[in-house]
Amino acid sequence: MILPFIATLLALDDISQQVAPSPLIVLLASSVLIVSAVVWILHLFFVKQTAPSTGRSIMKEWRWYILPFLLMAVISAMIFQWPMLLRFRFSREAFEQKVAEMAKKAPITEGPQRIGWYWVDAVFARTNGYVGFETGASIIDPVGFSWDPTRPQTHPYNKHIVGNWYASEW
Repeated sequence: MILPFIATLLALDDISQQVAPSPLIVLLASSVLIVSAVVWILHLFFVKQTAPSTGRSIMKEWRWYILPFLLMAVISAMIFQWPMLLRFRFSREAFEQKVAEMAKKAPITEGPQRIGWYWVDAVFARTNGYVGFETGASIIDPVGFSWDPTRPQTHPYNKHIVGNWYASEW
């Protein structure tokens, strides 16, 4: 039961960092969870019905019911990207403090640092008020968050989060 839980946490962490989740991590987590779900179904319908009552504890039986929830968490995270939105919500104040700090220094680029719940590889500010926070990379491009007071909310390379905040791919 620990392997599916770890795979789920790994997938949710990956989805929370990037605009485009790493296909390898999501595939790994999905595979582990699907195999676990098949084992769960086999246990539920075959082992449970054919095995005589052995007086097993409720805790041992309960562990089988966590698998469908783990699978639903990964699938819903891939569709709605709720881990990224939740993690950003908890980090937003720290990001906004950094935006205010960077606006005074623009144009400038800073190196790796922790901002809120994110490890940021690079922070860069431009004179027009744009501040970018690179948190990772998709298959091709760097990704992260950006504060852009000038961009319309329908820009094709960004997913609008809230206000002037976007999940960006550069």
